[in-house]
Amino acid sequence: MRNARIVIGALIAIAALSICAFAQNSGSITGTVKDSTGLVIPGAAVTVVEQATAFRQSTTSGAEGNFIFPQLPAGTYTLTAESKGFKKNESRDVVVPVATKVGVGDIVVCWACSAVWR
Repeated sequence: MRNARIVIGALIAIAALSICAFAQNSGSITGTVKDSTGLVIPGAAVTVVEQATAFRQSTTSGAEGNFIFPQLPAGTYTLTAESKGFKKNESRDVVVPVATKVGVGDIVVCWACSAVWR
C-alpha cells in the first residue's frame, strides 16, 4: 500500500511538471476582427497554422470581435480571419516566441477591398 502511494505521488508530480514545461514552451496570439469602417466582427472564424509543422488551431471571435490562442507552440504562423460576406484576411509570418503574448491588433476583413493587417 505504501509503495502504491509513492508511485501515485510520483506520477502526479511528473504530470504537474509536464504541464508547467508545456506552458513555458508556448506563447499566445491575441487580436480583434473588424471591418474596414472599424466595427467589430463577432463570430468570425480565426485560424492559425504554424508554417513549419502545419500545426493548426481555430477559434471564433467573441462579441467584441476579440480572439485569443492561449497555448501555441513557439513558431511562425499564418493567421486567417473570415466571416460570411467578407473577404478572407491572411497574415503571414506572425512570430510567436516562447512565453510571449503576441498582439496582432486589428485584423480587418473587407467587403470589396484588399484585406489588410493594421
